[in-house]
Amino acid sequence: MVNNLFLSNLERRWLKPTPPPLERDAVPRCGDAGRAGRTGARQSVAITGQAARAQALAVQGAPGVGKTTLAHLLALQLAEEGRYPDGVIWQALGPDFRSPEQAQSILRQWAGYATGFFGLPDNLNQLFVFEPEAVRSLLAEHPRLLVVLDNVWSQSAIQPLRAALPAGSHLVVTTRQRELAGNLGGGLVEVGLLSEDEALALFELRLGWRPAGTRPATAGPATC
Repeated sequence: MVNNLFLSNLERRWLKPTPPPLERDAVPRCGDAGRAGRTGARQSVAITGQAARAQALAVQGAPGVGKTTLAHLLALQLAEEGRYPDGVIWQALGPDFRSPEQAQSILRQWAGYATGFFGLPDNLNQLFVFEPEAVRSLLAEHPRLLVVLDNVWSQSAIQPLRAALPAGSHLVVTTRQRELAGNLGGGLVEVGLLSEDEALALFELRLGWRPAGTRPATAGPATC
């Protein structure tokens, strides 16, 4: 069992997490990105029991509407601006991530940002069971973090991950489920269809074509 007692004598080092690059260019959704930034900034840290929880923001919308792209662009922009000097953790989940027990491999990864002890072969790493509170104590030494949990389908499955986040960090969750988004206890941004300008910019970006008589895009692929 990896708990605070186990971790107390481990050598520390910080491997700053960074979000992955976009796999393809994307049209910035400045309206939604701006609302996400403003909504996140307005939320206060919620207190549950004895521990402060990370400030949370949910990005919710229908399948294929652009939730992941919006969150990815926002994470890259905030990282570039230096808003989270301790790093940005991007965690892709998905419909198969349904059980809290599945969080163990992610908790091990997060602990690995703070200590090199867990850089072991997978067959040895499986011997460790991580308490979220222990991982939180490690991350609390570098709390200025943004964590993105992308494509969440189960609130109970991500509970160990939320419990591992220190006060002072910020959490963004993307999900299709409005009820799940509302139950996170933070801000909510609902992502709808592209605006006409955004749709035209996407045609131009992906197809190199724009209907005659429309004005050219004024924004680049990843800025607002």
